[in-house]
Amino acid sequence: MRYNRSGELTDMNEILCTSVAASGPALKSRFQEVISTVDYVSSIFCPNWPLAADEWPKRKRYSGWPNSATIRKVVLEGCDVVSVAHRDMHTELYQHRLSFSRAEVTLIQSWTPTQQIVYHLLRYFAKIETFRKNCPKKKRLFVHTI
Repeated sequence: MRYNRSGELTDMNEILCTSVAASGPALKSRFQEVISTVDYVSSIFCPNWPLAADEWPKRKRYSGWPNSATIRKVVLEGCDVVSVAHRDMHTELYQHRLSFSRAEVTLIQSWTPTQQIVYHLLRYFAKIETFRKNCPKKKRLFVHTI
């Protein structure tokens, strides 16, 4: 159950999906009466560390990061296989790639809170800059600044 814009209680099953668009491995769905979109990513869990990434756990780490316990955790968590076409081959329907999202989360969680804040700020500013370069001035939306 949820409330609609008029404040009336509604059943979530009554909300209709109005559009679906592919964005990388995600399907972005927009729903009637809902302001935001929902992203769905279908994936297949791969419990074994892939041979294509076999060098990563063995790499020499001069800074000591990540430590051996974090590396072990990343490898044990495996990865996922997601359906997404290569950026230069959009017409190919049956392409897949390895996703290391689990590894990224584990590695980010091993940082100090300050490192995490700096990382998220840098990502935020990089997205704003990319948006500014790729969006014509007449189509730009208001972007909140910190």
